Parts: sequence; C-alpha cells; structure tokens
Amino acid sequence: MDEPPQPKPFIVQKRSNHGTNNPIVARLSVQTHELLGFANLTEEAKGSVFRLYHEDLQRNLLRCYDAVTRLQEARDATLAEVAAAVDQGARSVPFVIGLEDEVNTFLYEAKLYLRNALKVLNVFFGTSFLDASRLTKWKDKGKDKDGTVIIWAADTFGPDADFTRMLRSEEPWVSDIIKFRNAVEHLDSAGAMVLENYRATSCGILEPTWRREGKDTRAETPLFPDLMVLLDNLLTFGEDLLVCSIRQRPMSPHIDFALIPPEQRAPECAVRIRPVMRGLPPLSGAS
Repeated sequence: MDEPPQPKPFIVQKRSNHGTNNPIVARLSVQTHELLGFANLTEEAKGSVFRLYHEDLQRNLLRCYDAVTRLQEARDATLAEVAAAVDQGARSVPFVIGLEDEVNTFLYEAKLYLRNALKVLNVFFGTSFLDASRLTKWKDKGKDKDGTVIIWAADTFGPDADFTRMLRSEEPWVSDIIKFRNAVEHLDSAGAMVLENYRATSCGILEPTWRREGKDTRAETPLFPDLMVLLDNLLTFGEDLLVCSIRQRPMSPHIDFALIPPEQRAPECAVRIRPVMRGLPPLSGAS
C-alpha cells in the first residue's frame, strides 16, 4: 500500500538581525499591516503596499540604521583608544575608521528608501512617480505627467490639505539627502560632499562634520547628530505617507489615526500609530 503523501515542512528563514524590538521593524511591518486593514484598496493592492514597507522600505532603512550603528561603534572605539593613550601621557587625535564608506552607504539606501516610498503613492493613486527627486520642489515639471509630488498633491487634494502640507514640510531634509547623494554620484555636475573626520585645531578637537561645495553649497554641520535626525525623519516620513494615503482612501469615514504616547509604546513592539474612531453619532438614548 502506498503511504499517504507527507505535508511539506514549514520552513522558517531568518532574513534580518533585527526584530520587532527595533522601532523600524515594528513601525514599517507590524504597524503597516494593521493600518492597511483600514484602507479602501483591493487585497492585491494592500499586499503590494505591505511588501513595499515590509521588504523594500524596511530593508533600506535598516541598512541606514546599521551604517549609523557601525559609525557610532567606530567613534566610541577611537575615543576610548585616545582616552587610554592620554592616560599614558601620549597625545592622540580620534579617527573614525570607515567614515566615508558608511556615510555613502547611508545616503545610497536613504535615496532608495525615498524612491521606494513613491511607489506607495503609485499603488494608492495610480501615479507614475519613479525618481526620488520628485519629492523635491526644485525638479522641473514636465519630465513626467505629474511633475513633483508637492505639485501633484496641491492639484489633487488642495494646496492647504494636510497631505500637501506634510510633503511641503518634509521637503527641506528630503532635498538635503538627495543633494548629498547626487554630490557623490555626479561629482562634476552637483559639486562635492566634503567629510571631515576628527580634527585638531587651535580651538581643540572638532567632531566629524559634513558639507557640500559647488553647485548645491551647504554649510558645515556636525555629522553624527545629523544622521540620527535623518534616520528618524525617514522612518516617520514613511509612516506619514501611509497615513495620509489611507485618509484619502479610507475604508470608513469614521476611521482616523492617532499617535501613541512614547511611554505607552510596548518595548517589544513599539508601534507609534493606532487607528481610532471619529465622528460617530451617540447611541440612541445615550446621555
């Protein structure tokens, strides 16, 4: 007698060193899955948006996070070495090994993140945005049918709509990332990114900085604080883009979204946004 076919084993494959205790995973995967349940999209479209967040955006941002983490570890290591040398009576200046490579990795993945975020709009609204520079207001209109995202949002939802205001408020730092990355990719046309490691000066030892020279000049600022701010901005931008999109295509007019106070976020899965009910009439007979 032939034996009955055996079910195929369920295979678990680890694809990341980060779990839901990392806010990037919690907010781009777990949170996105919950929020998409309130979007007026087909199941196929919801699946497409979820894959963008769970796979593409999460991968890009975790690589940014890892680059910053490696830089912080290299910084802490060199500061510890210098402190030990000073204790022995030597003179030494810190030096962060791998600074340029890690910053280039951050900018590359950040620009990919912004480009992939545009695909969310394409699924929700049938647009055809392809290039991250569409999120800036300095891109010429006419190279695609929608022009920049800010122009499209103003035309579609109104110049004072929450969606349009959100995009306009995020534009300065988005533009900064794109210009820095372009300075690396297109040195001759976009100028140059200048990274400075620790420096010994007459005023003491200066921490690492970055700036742009050339066409898109940008003043020198401290590197490490900037990277931390950009990392947080990228994460919240992905969330805000999703919430704004669902608000334009909600499953119900009674659904809205609210921020969870930081002290109420579970450390093991620190989602930031939750759905809430709004505008419901009181129950009959209720006081």
